[in-house]
Amino acid sequence: MNEKLDFVRLPLALIAIFFIGNLILGATGASYDVAKRLFSMVILQTHIALLWAPLGRRYRGYSIGGAIASVVLVIFVSKILIWGATIFSYLTGVHTYFDDPVAITGSAQEFRSEGRCSRVPVDWSQIVSSA
Repeated sequence: MNEKLDFVRLPLALIAIFFIGNLILGATGASYDVAKRLFSMVILQTHIALLWAPLGRRYRGYSIGGAIASVVLVIFVSKILIWGATIFSYLTGVHTYFDDPVAITGSAQEFRSEGRCSRVPVDWSQIVSSA
């Protein structure tokens, strides 16, 4: 496992740079579209998934399972960062690109005025009463 962690050091550094870039652009007030053109973490994840596994097979001699495991490790860390920033944004009320309406719903309509839980198709009263 240590060998895989050494191998994925560059992709993890790129994920960290893109994450920090998103935070900086969000703090400076750049538009969501501009930020995603510069620092799209999903596109970076796709490129890493398509390119890093073959590199592991070619230069490190990984099996298919080992190559996939190295990519899954990188994508897992990236998803933890994205989910963590989203949860932090919602809990603190701080506006970041991770809770931007365009990122979540795909449109620019503001949904915060309706309440955050109103879009979830779950009857919360049944969940609470059954607990």
